[in-house]
Amino acid sequence: MNNIHRLLFVVPFIAFTTACGSDDDDKKKPDKNKNGCPAIFDRDDEPDAGSSVSIADGALHIANTNLPIYDPPNLSGQGMTSRVFTGDFTVVVSFENYVSGGSGSFFQALLSTETSDVSASGALGNISEAELTDPAVSAVIVTNGTYSEAANADIVERGATDTSGTITFVHTGTTLTVTTNVAGNEAEKSETVTATQFYLHFQMGNNNTTASVDSETSVDVTEITGPAVVATTFDCDFF
Repeated sequence: MNNIHRLLFVVPFIAFTTACGSDDDDKKKPDKNKNGCPAIFDRDDEPDAGSSVSIADGALHIANTNLPIYDPPNLSGQGMTSRVFTGDFTVVVSFENYVSGGSGSFFQALLSTETSDVSASGALGNISEAELTDPAVSAVIVTNGTYSEAANADIVERGATDTSGTITFVHTGTTLTVTTNVAGNEAEKSETVTATQFYLHFQMGNNNTTASVDSETSVDVTEITGPAVVATTFDCDFF
């Protein structure tokens, strides 16, 4: 598969740059933001060019208008990172209205550790794979910073008009599982991990090697269920 596996290869590197401090650091941060909302995510002082996030009508709207030609690493971190959460958990990210800005664009939810020794991602991409006839969904877990499609990824085609679904992360004991489901098209990957502290991120990217994506790529995240530090229905503007 010539495209989405390149997308997934850069995930471990990006996790190094987006995790935001230690558990002790998070304990020092306020529980409420200036609007009185639960402080679910922290914003970067300087988000990547072209990226935007906003909360309206019960959804987190994520968009990007500057996705360069594929030259890893080129993911946009969208300038937001969750508070740390620990132990056993199930986190479900529900999304809808994915709109591709052009061939190669994709959206993914990423779970990472502070040092990126473990990263897990679920994604839906727009570009067709060499072995597939439609765009795809994917699930990937990398535990040592080295990616190979055969060892780390499950990639399943989806219908081109299927734009809503869920990305689920489950951590039980030493087992981490990520599942991406779009209209019944499901990719899933499980690995044994030693990590116990994780952060949640949202990212946009481009796996097209010949053209940038400068029209808007966007998605609405409508709900996150899981530990209290990340669970939200986006009924309060925590930015």
